[in-house]
Amino acid sequence: MSDDDSSPDNRLPARLFATDRYPICRLNVYSKPDTLTVLRNLLRDTPELDQILDSSFGGLFRLSANRAPISFKLIQALIARQLVTKHKYEMWTATLKEPDLYWKRWIGDDVKTTCADITTWLRDDKDMPNDQRIRLALLLIVDCVFIANQTHSPTPRYVKMVDNLENFLKFPWGRESFIKTLWSMRPPNVIKSSKNKEEGPVQLFCKQLQQKSIKLNGFPLVFQLLAFRAIPLLLSKLPDPSDAPRIIDLTTEGFPNNAAVTLNDVLDSEIDCNLVVNPMIDPPPSVDDGSGEWEDEVRDRKVDYMLKLIDQNHVFVKQN
Repeated sequence: MSDDDSSPDNRLPARLFATDRYPICRLNVYSKPDTLTVLRNLLRDTPELDQILDSSFGGLFRLSANRAPISFKLIQALIARQLVTKHKYEMWTATLKEPDLYWKRWIGDDVKTTCADITTWLRDDKDMPNDQRIRLALLLIVDCVFIANQTHSPTPRYVKMVDNLENFLKFPWGRESFIKTLWSMRPPNVIKSSKNKEEGPVQLFCKQLQQKSIKLNGFPLVFQLLAFRAIPLLLSKLPDPSDAPRIIDLTTEGFPNNAAVTLNDVLDSEIDCNLVVNPMIDPPPSVDDGSGEWEDEVRDRKVDYMLKLIDQNHVFVKQN
């Protein structure tokens, strides 16, 4: 940061990822340090082992045994925290970070505090000041429900924002959540380099959806709630199709078991002769002031044509 602590110092190397926004991935490490223990036993008390120990490889056998097992999480964390430089034979890693003023004020001195930790505090600390309790509760709503991501920790930007409680509550969180959610649920606008040059964003996204798992950020529940309103038949698949009790009415933590619609429920609904889908979003009105539009949105003639057909009450049919 610069001297005024308000803007980045562009003279410093950039980080590979933004602070506290590091990815979580699985590493395949082919180096097997335990091979050294095998050789130690195979060559015990032999001149061959003595020769190796007297060479430049000897230091490997003198490593502390409790430090040698590979920690995949630690190595991944160091890789993700590196700085971007032009040097070919150096690697700089940012591993230490002091909590900023707002983090210290509302969360504390531990930069590794997770949302689960905050939940425990709210549950156990009955003497927590009210101004801290409300702010921590709002951070959980934003980071665990509305704009959820893989880090499972409070977002530093939101921690700073919650310092001004009035502005935090007035912030357009719906728009923020919508953008984060949509980005993880549709093909990206741009893609990283791919081995298959013929693959575009749509093809790569289709491949992701065929994986065993895929991450969804933001607030995917909004699409589920939209489906329940537009497709009443889905509600009949729930153990309790009524809308009571509400979340505010629950007396215990967590939701009832088996309360979610399954894939079989969706497939059964699709072929049900009583299936009705109620359109909920009318085609946007023609306005000249640009209200309700995105400045960087791209026009799609096929979408325009589809909206025109919907406006004309066109009946769409499935074709092979």
